[in-house]
Amino acid sequence: MFWSAAGGGVIISFIGIVKNLIGKLSLAPFWQGFFYSTNYSLGFILIQDTGSTLATKQPAYTANNVASSFDAQKTGDEPDLRNLAITVAKVSRTQLASFAGNLMVVFRLLIY
Repeated sequence: MFWSAAGGGVIISFIGIVKNLIGKLSLAPFWQGFFYSTNYSLGFILIQDTGSTLATKQPAYTANNVASSFDAQKTGDEPDLRNLAITVAKVSRTQLASFAGNLMVVFRLLIY
């Protein structure tokens, strides 16, 4: 997960650099917005195609897993708290690893 997030950090760094370069161009608001959105969409497609991860996008994917592990209808009358604890622990570990991978790469690239 850490290396996947490091790849995402590299891609996000370049997305940020390109965004700043687009901001320096004197464009009409429509074209500036068009190039900003194209930059972000190509960056997110590249993240997905390379199998990289982005820490801020992970909670959207994992919220369903956490909620379903607490679902009482699947296990009977009582919610499965043990399964919830295991799921939260896994999500916390992967979120921390992806956060660290993203930030370590981004800070390292932006210092240079």
